[in-house]
Amino acid sequence: MPTIVTTGAVTVTEPKTVVLCQNRGEPKPRFFWSYAVFLIAQSCIHHAHVVFSFYKGIVPLWSRQIPYTMMKFACFERTIEALYKYVVPKPRSQCTKPEQLVVTFIAGYIGLF
Repeated sequence: MPTIVTTGAVTVTEPKTVVLCQNRGEPKPRFFWSYAVFLIAQSCIHHAHVVFSFYKGIVPLWSRQIPYTMMKFACFERTIEALYKYVVPKPRSQCTKPEQLVVTFIAGYIGLF
């Protein structure tokens, strides 16, 4: 099955293309060394029988994600309150739905940074 690797303007559809280019005396693609390091690392992980080395289960995942999501939601809500208090000239109850949507969008955008 062909592997597609793209870096900058270089696209190689199969690893053998690198070998063909090398045999013809053409320069190697720019991504070649990073791709080679990736293959070596993948081989080491496979031979160490560490198939699930990046996924340890649902409990550690939730232990990271739930507090992070709660804090992000709390910051988002506080950002909305601050926008209505300091930026929007009228109270939330007097704003139309499109105005509320814009304020929510801005709060979400601020929350990403």
